[in-house]
Amino acid sequence: MECQKACRGNNSCKIFVRQRHHKVMKIKKFSGFALILFLCVVFCFALFYIWSLCVFGSVFHGLAYLNNKSIIAEPQLLEFGQLPLGSSKKAHFTLYNLTSKPIRIIGVEKDCECGDISPLPLDIPPRQHRDIDLVLIFQQKDYIGKEIVRDVLLIFDTDIAPVILRSKCLICPPSEPHKQ
Repeated sequence: MECQKACRGNNSCKIFVRQRHHKVMKIKKFSGFALILFLCVVFCFALFYIWSLCVFGSVFHGLAYLNNKSIIAEPQLLEFGQLPLGSSKKAHFTLYNLTSKPIRIIGVEKDCECGDISPLPLDIPPRQHRDIDLVLIFQQKDYIGKEIVRDVLLIFDTDIAPVILRSKCLICPPSEPHKQ
């Protein structure tokens, strides 16, 4: 009130008060818009979360589907730990079909003869998962003490890009029989 009394008859003071009032109104309009935008973004994330859980069972799989992945393997890297030379170790990957069509694995490409995949061929129904076993065995003595990383490419009967199954192990000397 005192400001209005002081501004009587002073046009520059009235202009200043109007400009200040106008800026405050812009800030209020902007903060209302920002709130609505924020609520819309939160709502979209909530919808995506619910959709991912209902359709795929996981948000990670929903993100993979949105990134045009048809099939994913978990874990992305399978660590066997120590593997004695000449012995074999079996572990499994889980393959998830994110599409609405069945997928068939018809073969593999390996970077060595040290690994084998079973069972093949393997059918994975739409939006289902299957386990696939990977067996590693190393026979060459020059591998002892080395950490080995091997890749196996899964080949499909459709135009799906190959999926890489990666495994890692440390080759140690063969275990000696126990002396009695």
